[in-house]
Amino acid sequence: QDWFLRSGVTSPLLTCVGPLPRTRASIARWSRRQADSAIQVVSPHPDSYRIAVMLEPLESQIWVGDRVVWGGMIGANRFRICPPGAPSRWRQLSGCDIVNLFIPVDTVEALCADAGLPDGARLAGTLFAPDRQVLDLVWKMLDAQAAAGPLAARYCDGLVDALLCYLLERHAAM
Repeated sequence: QDWFLRSGVTSPLLTCVGPLPRTRASIARWSRRQADSAIQVVSPHPDSYRIAVMLEPLESQIWVGDRVVWGGMIGANRFRICPPGAPSRWRQLSGCDIVNLFIPVDTVEALCADAGLPDGARLAGTLFAPDRQVLDLVWKMLDAQAAAGPLAARYCDGLVDALLCYLLERHAAM
């Protein structure tokens, strides 16, 4: 919650789960109906990857350093992998519904080691891309309480593992 406040998010979070017991991942969903043209500084998360998933279209501008990496509409059902410690700025030019998953670097490194990937393997940063599998897994995480009741955190841990396996297969950097 503190990360969201430092990054300019003033609306209440719809979902805030974590850290999960095994993966130590956290899941947060927030929504805002109106635009906010102020440029917000996104606080870097030095020990975690951030996976941003757009549940609704969003018109936005995003900068990494002084370089514009996005300007315009981000379609619904798209995701982006933000590397650990990546500072950025953004401006929300429309309403939004966003899920952010924060996954510790240690969790990704352990999975890479278990898979026998070379030392230094990691998730590569991406721009927004559509991917049905990512979206399906994230929706299952958001619905974990209904699906698994008191075992929801364990259920989400398994879904985080599934998501990481999938992303490492498609977005690993060696």
